[in-house]
Amino acid sequence: MNTLAVKGNRWRKRLLVFIFALMIFSFFAWYSRTTHTGEVATVVKVNEKNIEIRNLEGRSTVVSLPKGVSKLINENEEYFIQYEKRRWGQPSLISIEPNPG
Repeated sequence: MNTLAVKGNRWRKRLLVFIFALMIFSFFAWYSRTTHTGEVATVVKVNEKNIEIRNLEGRSTVVSLPKGVSKLINENEEYFIQYEKRRWGQPSLISIEPNPG
C-alpha cells in the first residue's frame, strides 16, 4: 500500500477528531455562561419583540419577549422581572409579574 495514502488518511482522521472536539468545546462555551437575573424594574418602552426596563438603580436593559406577551405589559409600571442572558445573546424574558409593593 502507498505510504502517502496512509499518511493522508491519518491526517484526515486527526483533522476530523480536532473539528469534532472544537465543536463540543464551542457548544459548552456558548451555553456555560448563562446568567439569570430577577429584579424589580419599571417598563420604559414596550414593542412587539422586546421591552426596555430600568431597575431601581437606574440601569437600563432591553429584554426580548415571547410572541404575544407585549400586549399584556404596560409602560411606566413596575414589575418583578426574571430574565436570562447568554454570553453572546440578548437577555430573554423568563417571567414577569406586577410588583405587589
